[in-house]
Amino acid sequence: MKRILFILIVALTAIAASAKEPQLAGPALFTEKIMRDPHVVATIVNSSGNYYRGLEVNNDKVLAAKVEAAVKADQKIAYNVVENYNRGSYTMILNINRKGHLVNVGWTKTSDSSCSYFIQSESREALE
Repeated sequence: MKRILFILIVALTAIAASAKEPQLAGPALFTEKIMRDPHVVATIVNSSGNYYRGLEVNNDKVLAAKVEAAVKADQKIAYNVVENYNRGSYTMILNINRKGHLVNVGWTKTSDSSCSYFIQSESREALE
């Protein structure tokens, strides 16, 4: 009986350890098509200890909605969420623990067709 219990515990531990971390939705926004869109300003920083991706979307309702959907998806895995309403704009900051590293996500919605977004970590691996 002890042997069966031990095997069951080991099996459950192995299953839990092999469970995949949820994917971040935000990094998928940084495609060649989106970054070259005339309504987008994209910024990418790859330096030791700072990996940053930023988008500004202006006058593109479909793309702004896509960014919002990515932020809402990442909000589900955030351990800290800060929201701010200020003079007609809405800002959300997310802190996510990913692969043992802190990932910061920021999004400001200024209208249904314009927003700014960033995702940043000290680890490139955390953004993959």
